[in-house]
Amino acid sequence: MKNSPFLYIALVCIFLCAACSEEEAEVATSGDDRVVQLRAAVSGAESSETTATATRGDDITTDNITEFGFFLTTKPYNNVRVYRASTSSFTWTSATQMFWNSMDDVEDTQIFFAYAPYSADYDSYTVSSKMNYTVPAEQTIANTTDCVAAGADDCVAATDLTVIDGVSYLDIKFEHVFAKLTIKFTFNTELLEDNFYVSDGSAPDWTSACPVESLIVAGTYLTAAMGLNDSDIFDGISVPASDDDEVTDITPYLISGTYTAPTATSAGTAQYRCMLIPQEVSAGNFGIEFDIGAVHYSWYATEEYVLEHNVHYTINVSVGSTVMVTDEITASAWTEGDDITITIND
Repeated sequence: MKNSPFLYIALVCIFLCAACSEEEAEVATSGDDRVVQLRAAVSGAESSETTATATRGDDITTDNITEFGFFLTTKPYNNVRVYRASTSSFTWTSATQMFWNSMDDVEDTQIFFAYAPYSADYDSYTVSSKMNYTVPAEQTIANTTDCVAAGADDCVAATDLTVIDGVSYLDIKFEHVFAKLTIKFTFNTELLEDNFYVSDGSAPDWTSACPVESLIVAGTYLTAAMGLNDSDIFDGISVPASDDDEVTDITPYLISGTYTAPTATSAGTAQYRCMLIPQEVSAGNFGIEFDIGAVHYSWYATEEYVLEHNVHYTINVSVGSTVMVTDEITASAWTEGDDITITIND
């Protein structure tokens, strides 16, 4: 099985037959009503981190996605590239014209799935394939790629399509495959005291760069496996992907422009980001560690909980001279939404 350059993209997901609320894109129509017509939308992403075209480190959105891979069991069609000319065009074109077996047979149930970013590495795959996907251990803005997917194992062309102006469309509602974690630091003013770093006789230069060093997120697996023809692909994620896999420390990256140095009158801030495989994490094993100067800080969760796909998690860290306080971890939609608060340290 071939691997993508930075992660194994596992794909699959939840089919929504209602029209998407986000701006949607369509595949150009044909006179034959058996031609597979597609509309696509991506579950929201933070606009501040996106660019005109999705690149590594960016969240994939409805606006910046320009191509995706599509599988359908009618012929079957495997890893058909579906693309649009530019982000200003919402007409999609498939590299291979696809057809439904029948628009009249309500029992004609099909399996489909779609994913982005597209890769020709999956040309030999079918809906019976099992895919692995991986996040890097040392993550940077350059090597961390958002991944979205969608799918269903019970699509019926005669009943499950959305009809607009006499044209029948298959709605594809992409969701983010990974969990996203942001670590938000607050650096209290006491860190500037002259006697704080007495062990090595010097203090970090807070004005030149963020002094956080050796930051890790501990206690997660890097790889998961998915079967592509399950009724609910995300529920069927297998972690670890093999008996040989072990939990591995992840190094997050500093989000550009988020660091501000503490002063005598105000606290400093910084934000770090990483992508995580959806999985259960155990008490005492999932946590963070880092150094500032000669002082080592660590925090580990006191209870088990689940990191879910398509969810943005935030750990708020307040750093003092010898104490790190993590009040809570919050979980919300990939964009702004209602917070679900999980208390992990009073």
